[in-house]
Amino acid sequence: YELCEAHTMPKPAKRARTDDAGASGHMLASAVLSSVTCPISQALVVDPVMAEDGAIYERDQITKWLSSNNRSPVTNAAMGARLVAAQNTRSLVESLLESESVDDDAAAAWHAASARKKITGALPGGIDAAKVHLDRAAALDSSTECDVLREALALRDQHKGVLTKAAAAGVTREVESILSGRTRSPMTAWRPDLKAGAIIRLIDDRDELKRLFGRPAPGSQKAINIGPWPDYFRPEGREGRVVGVSEKYRAYRVSGRGMNGREMKMIWPFDACILIVENNSGNPPDSSDDSDDSSSDDSDIIGGQRSFFDLSGTADSDDSSSDSDDSSG
Repeated sequence: YELCEAHTMPKPAKRARTDDAGASGHMLASAVLSSVTCPISQALVVDPVMAEDGAIYERDQITKWLSSNNRSPVTNAAMGARLVAAQNTRSLVESLLESESVDDDAAAAWHAASARKKITGALPGGIDAAKVHLDRAAALDSSTECDVLREALALRDQHKGVLTKAAAAGVTREVESILSGRTRSPMTAWRPDLKAGAIIRLIDDRDELKRLFGRPAPGSQKAINIGPWPDYFRPEGREGRVVGVSEKYRAYRVSGRGMNGREMKMIWPFDACILIVENNSGNPPDSSDDSDDSSSDDSDIIGGQRSFFDLSGTADSDDSSSDSDDSSG
């Protein structure tokens, strides 16, 4: 009996040591979690940086703070705006997630935020890495945010599949137009306020495009006539960036790339254009009232024919005058 009792005595002490170790481990995990939690957002850091006060913050949060404060959010001491990327901290967060030391809600939020930053390019990895994060977030906690992003990724995969089939069927351009939403109608009203940087596209109908270039646009007294259109001159469907407007032609001055890859300038009548992207944050385009009808030759840029192919004699022989501000390029 005494021998048996002697052998059983250490067991309670061992359990006690185990309990102590568990408590210590819990305290350590809490301390580590605190070190990787942004003091401002109180969320696990996704794009961590170290500030001059030595604390780790979420980059967006501390950047916003420092834009209007020059003191530490933690110590209230004076602090500069220098930030240093803390990639090791992100790796530590990933380790905590793998060890299941983080509750599901916090882990799901971290994965969702990581996915968004990878999609936008704020973090490396791209779309494929973002998909992994979204799948993990969805497994932990369903949210509308993740559901929508995962649906968008599924559509992207379908999109790629359709383009592969389109290439095999020889209809890539048409399918790309449909998928990009670039099958919208031409503009119906002259917009001299269209801001520089807006993207416009010529209609795809070649015969109609010839007609529109050969007659004055609505509200204009002068046609953009570039002469004959050889078979190899293919401006239809081309896109360009608005850099100015021509009141005389009721047309947009456009910068784009020709078939030879060189940058060129053109003038396109507004009702031959489809507005693709409106640059609401840009400046108003350069404009001209075309009051000095100088003798410079618009044919270099009005349709882009010379710019594309370095042809001569493309000007309308009856239209030797043009806008002085439209003759460059």
